[in-house]
Amino acid sequence: MIQQKPATGTTEKKPISKYLPTMFETQIPWWPFVLAGILLSILLGAASSLGNILPPSYVIAGVAGVLVTIIILQRPEIGAYILIVSVYANISDILTDRFLPSINRPLIAITLGSVIINYLLKSGRYTRFPTPGKLEWTLIAFYFAIITSVIATPYKDNAFAIILDITKDILVGVSIYITLNTEEHLKKGFQVLIVTIAVLSAMGVFKVLTGSDITFFDMARYSEFGQVSFGELRYGGPIAEPNLWGQVLVSSLPFAVYFLKQERSGVRKAQYMIAFVLILLALIYTGSRGAIVALVVITPLLAFDMKIKPVNILLGALLFISLLSILPDSYSRRFQTLNIFLNRDDETALNQDESFVQREAVMVAGIEMFKANPVFGVGFGNFGVRYWEYATNLGLESSATDIDYEPDSRYAHSLYVEILSETGLLGFLTFLLFFITLYAEIYGVRRKFDAYEIRTDWSSWASALAMSVTTFLISGLFLHGIFFRYIWVLIGLCMAAVSIANGAPLIKMTDFLNGARKK
Repeated sequence: MIQQKPATGTTEKKPISKYLPTMFETQIPWWPFVLAGILLSILLGAASSLGNILPPSYVIAGVAGVLVTIIILQRPEIGAYILIVSVYANISDILTDRFLPSINRPLIAITLGSVIINYLLKSGRYTRFPTPGKLEWTLIAFYFAIITSVIATPYKDNAFAIILDITKDILVGVSIYITLNTEEHLKKGFQVLIVTIAVLSAMGVFKVLTGSDITFFDMARYSEFGQVSFGELRYGGPIAEPNLWGQVLVSSLPFAVYFLKQERSGVRKAQYMIAFVLILLALIYTGSRGAIVALVVITPLLAFDMKIKPVNILLGALLFISLLSILPDSYSRRFQTLNIFLNRDDETALNQDESFVQREAVMVAGIEMFKANPVFGVGFGNFGVRYWEYATNLGLESSATDIDYEPDSRYAHSLYVEILSETGLLGFLTFLLFFITLYAEIYGVRRKFDAYEIRTDWSSWASALAMSVTTFLISGLFLHGIFFRYIWVLIGLCMAAVSIANGAPLIKMTDFLNGARKK
């Protein structure tokens, strides 16, 4: 076979390493990175030799950071993949709890910096930024509503930290949105998410079933907030908070379901089925009744959307009930208490449920905060700061003993009460506007691809994203948004899907067949 020479005037791209032919390509000058690596290595070596300047853990983190930075500069999308893993595994908080450097903020900076550098150097890795549309503008409106609520409140002690935290969480989604700018990158992002949540779920299932004390570097922990079910600590995953981890798990199930339906390979189907079972078991082990309610609500929606036969729905329901019946006593008894909420006429039972009483108290306080501050609220992140003031005036905690007045001792226990009380009507309306626009755009993507039978994968992706966000928002009725960063990962994936789909060239199946006949 005669090899064709590259056309005159073009430069053939040669991989630096035959073992990594697609990762490190000679597309941008390497000398700045080599020089930066040498200088940084010298500085780190000097710091470690002195001992008092940087501890060994920081030296190791610095070296790892240099390597990761070089990789992300060549492949910006890798920064998004690492962010997805870091957020779901809660790696950044786990590191800071061990007095180690945080990784989310520098990772966001490196990822976005890589995009800008590649764009300016015209490396070919990043050629254009997304064009802002309705979705982007409604997100900006919601962000400014949050900032306005922080500025308008007289309680500004932690204003800078609050603004920094919410900005960081939103930038997680923005980083994913900007870097996963091709169909291939987006699909890998979905796969990274499913694998990450499946592995984390497997850790939890192993821990609970075996009774092991292993925490897998704190990524599989029982509740650290004293949440028990009939005398036993509940499972809380990497965030050590059962209710919120249950919310994360239940919002991840639609991905496993839709990818299972879409997949043609038997091996891949088996992998997605295993992931589904692991996530479901880990969800049950959290003992989160709010997450179970969200699962019960979303299941018929999934069944209707996927056109699942009634007999299969019945079999699935029987399997789920059977699974609950063989659970340890503490789990089955906890889920049986859902009958209390279904039978609200039994006021005695409701009043004896400590969880219900506390949730009712904080929600009442939150509504009062909104009534007193209807436009801007009490300031984003200030619910805990203002709770005791309102609870005392309303007599909600008059019988409480051993009271903890710390700002993080009480949460809203409802995402919507939290947004209303903290950001007022301005924040709540822009929040609704953003998610209405998000749904409109996502279902627009689905409608666009439904007519194109050769691209059924896109319809599955759009449906999985919409159902995942829906599940998160349903569970938000009973759970607050302290770990809001998880929803920003989903939002980033949604925005990336919308942006890619809007620019994707489409061919209808009929047009495709007609073109093939002409040839």
